[in-house]
Amino acid sequence: MENNHSFRKFINTEAKVIEISKWIAGERLGHDPGLDYISKWVEDHAKELRDAWDKSKCKTCQKDCRHNLKAYCEDYAQEIMPENGKQSP
Repeated sequence: MENNHSFRKFINTEAKVIEISKWIAGERLGHDPGLDYISKWVEDHAKELRDAWDKSKCKTCQKDCRHNLKAYCEDYAQEIMPENGKQSP
């Protein structure tokens, strides 16, 4: 990862993707699949998500739809870095 901002964005994206996946699994099962689901998801899908993140425009987009992880996105809005090169909090 290039910097701390990018890493935070990736972690937030990963959490959102896991949350959505867990919710869908819970709907199918009719109950919350629990913490074991998260561990299993990380084992089975974390590398795939990281690869998709690396290929996506999400890491430089200012919108909050990051879970889509598209290489091309019609909603892409590039972040504008301030002149000092630091991201605003």
